[in-house]
Amino acid sequence: MRKLWPHLLDELHHVFANSRGNKLTIDTLSLAFEGLKLVELMSQLNIEDFQMNQWMFLFDGYGMIK
Repeated sequence: MRKLWPHLLDELHHVFANSRGNKLTIDTLSLAFEGLKLVELMSQLNIEDFQMNQWMFLFDGYGMIK
């Protein structure tokens, strides 16, 4: 999994960056939703490699102004 991890992070970054663009299609939104499900699964399984890079995808709202 360690050799796969950098590629997976790169692909997730591209998926989420493309979903923020002006041309939102059903395919783009579907791919972003699948990426979110993958991030959620890795977070729940406590994958060690994901925990080091978790800050890229997850944040808490502590101290945020409403």
